[in-house]
Amino acid sequence: MRIRSRHPAFVALSTAMAIAALLLLTIRSGAADDTAPGSGVHDNAGIFSADAVRRADDAIGQLRERHRRDLMIETDSQVPDEQQAALDREGKARFFAGWAAARAKSNGVNGVLVLICMRPGHVEIVEAGEGSEKAFTPKDRDELSTALGKVLGEKQYDDALARTVAFVQKRMDANEPVRAVEAPKPAPPPAEHAGQGGMAVVDMDKVAQMVGWQEAMATQSKAVEKDLLNELNAYQTGLAKALVEREDALADEADLSTEQKGQLQRAATIGDLERVPLSSAEREELVRNIKEINQARLTAQTHSRELFERYQAALLESYRQEIKPAIARVAFDEGYTLVTVPQSNLVYVDPSIDITEKVARVLKKDMPEPKQPEKPTLDLPPFKLSPLAAPRPGSAQAPTSRPSTEKSEK
Repeated sequence: MRIRSRHPAFVALSTAMAIAALLLLTIRSGAADDTAPGSGVHDNAGIFSADAVRRADDAIGQLRERHRRDLMIETDSQVPDEQQAALDREGKARFFAGWAAARAKSNGVNGVLVLICMRPGHVEIVEAGEGSEKAFTPKDRDELSTALGKVLGEKQYDDALARTVAFVQKRMDANEPVRAVEAPKPAPPPAEHAGQGGMAVVDMDKVAQMVGWQEAMATQSKAVEKDLLNELNAYQTGLAKALVEREDALADEADLSTEQKGQLQRAATIGDLERVPLSSAEREELVRNIKEINQARLTAQTHSRELFERYQAALLESYRQEIKPAIARVAFDEGYTLVTVPQSNLVYVDPSIDITEKVARVLKKDMPEPKQPEKPTLDLPPFKLSPLAAPRPGSAQAPTSRPSTEKSEK
């Protein structure tokens, strides 16, 4: 892995309250992030619209199909508190290079990672995985960094996302074109023991497509994905409700009027929050609560993605297990002693050793019913905010002391 290309990027929100406002908008939107780790958009800072993320994820999926490479775009509202000391000690250039490399490694990125930090404003682009520098060159990386910094500086976030995906697609298509190798078809071998103890190749994905299993797998995956998304949305609705309840409690503590309570519940920016008559302690309490809820939301989304990925892997394996006996039968009949599947770096296969269609014909005769994996459920524990701090004196929540009878008589 080689790392380069950093840019001062753009002026970001500079106060903790501004960050809290971004988190507040994210919580109230209730948008679910269903992209897979290692590829797709991970908008932790909440700067992109849901529609822009959906379009970008679709395009990234197509890129992955063509090139077998990832494009991961991650945004963060700020450097984590536990890493602030490292940032101060190492400086921005060295720190962000190391942070981006660590994010690429932990997410298993095989391609390009674009890390966007809002505070301090910074863009870091890294290539990860074998051959990634050929697919996306240092020159490409520097050009994207400059262009991305300019667009982000103008706060055109959705445009920045679309341009990033389009740029990487265009350069990978140019640097690593996918070409179909054409070769003359040799004469077919004798039917009896055609392999003569040699090797054959079978495309299991094509077999599944030929017998109609790919469509079945897609339908099952979509049903499970929909169920998980419904559970996730219900959980996030509960988080939003918890935020409203905490705002109501703080409003009662601050003895706000009905109009002021409405202002608090509608607050979406730092200016909105500052116009609500809350004490510093109460504002800090609200910021802390928003962060708790946002962390719970991100944890739930990550858990949902992991469950879906495990289900997809188990579903794919269940179908492949049903294909293997048909492969063994064809290999025995044809006299092959070794059968393999096409690899990503395989450029040519002699059609005479491709047994894909023969395996599909065997399967169509028997059509076994693959064993279905257990459908996952989100099953998250109920979310509870940390208790409210002690109410301020004189508030509706604070206990009042009444003079004793003896003192009143005096």
